[in-house]
Amino acid sequence: MKKQIMMVVLLVSMLVLTACGAQTRVEIKIDTDQKATMEFLYALDDEAIDTFLSMQEESEGETQEEKTYTDEERWAFLENGVQEQYSGFVIKEKYNEDGFKGYRLTRELGTLEDISAEKASEEVTFDNLAEQDKIFVKKGNEYTIHIEPEKGSGEETTESAETVEMEDDGSFQEFVITLPKKAKSNNATTVSADGLTYTWDLTTAKSIELTYDPTAEVTEEPAQESSWSNASEWAVEELNKALEKELIPAIFENEDLTINITRKEFAHVAVKLWEKLSGQTMQPGPKNPFTDTEDPEVLKAYNLEITNGTSETTFSPDALITREQMATMMTRALSKAGIDTSVDLERVSKFADDDQMHDWGKAAIYYMSNIEIIKGVGENTFSVEGNATREQAILISERSMEKIGK
Repeated sequence: MKKQIMMVVLLVSMLVLTACGAQTRVEIKIDTDQKATMEFLYALDDEAIDTFLSMQEESEGETQEEKTYTDEERWAFLENGVQEQYSGFVIKEKYNEDGFKGYRLTRELGTLEDISAEKASEEVTFDNLAEQDKIFVKKGNEYTIHIEPEKGSGEETTESAETVEMEDDGSFQEFVITLPKKAKSNNATTVSADGLTYTWDLTTAKSIELTYDPTAEVTEEPAQESSWSNASEWAVEELNKALEKELIPAIFENEDLTINITRKEFAHVAVKLWEKLSGQTMQPGPKNPFTDTEDPEVLKAYNLEITNGTSETTFSPDALITREQMATMMTRALSKAGIDTSVDLERVSKFADDDQMHDWGKAAIYYMSNIEIIKGVGENTFSVEGNATREQAILISERSMEKIGK
């Protein structure tokens, strides 16, 4: 019986690790005394729980068709799984959010030095992070972590300037490190605004890399006039350049820049770039043809002929902008600022998805591609209908200004 239950628990772990109908988050918190605590979130949605309950019953010789399980049975299954597989943890609290049931678990790890080794362990992988004691490697005053997925597991990321589209069913798989001081270096998917919390999305990350020196002096950075709540580590340097050039619209103040950008938000980005390039301030215009928005920056973009509506009376402000629309709007902004954006379509190297481009967007796509502001997404494709994040849109604006020497 115990062996059968353990088998199901292992299958649940596999489900968690694919982030399918599951939420899992491993967080290591290190305080100012270098004491380390691990917190682990383990949660599944009802469909996943029911699937494994059914598998468990089948393994025990019980065959029932389309059985409806009660929440009491689901919670009992989860608690049994936690006790079997995570016996070293203490249950902190139940977790019951957004259709997912599970537990928040915690255990004391000792000090940062206690969870460090003299050399990297080959046993530490994405899949067993929650079970490991020796995670960091110590060399001198520096503590480093470097973990790669096991061969054949995990998914590769796209280039940093591209987006990964995934079905948003509430699932996630994350590894998080919270430090008392900023890390010396890292490749985290996202970093908190204060620079102390580093998060890796394990469904897309190629590796986990971080170096921390608790003895290093922290130099205070000058306060920014404008800020965002969250941004990818790879984007921060260029975002600061955009901030210095005043290319980040006020609409993104204290906002998460890692999420996909809407048509309205990109209108703000395009108008801001046009105003900086032209040295002029655009007015919204006396007439609003749209019934679904009164946003002044959208009306400025429309008045400048940077953008059109999605119909004669609608703009669809909250719809996500496509890469084709983004290239078109940005090219129009440059053109309206006096930049030559012409391109010879007969001489350009065509993308494999050229036949998916609209006539109104093709020239803009190849102009942006030729000057290396918006690149393809791999396998010689542009991904016409793909989306972009807020930070990617801002960086495209900053790179546009940099390319033309402003």
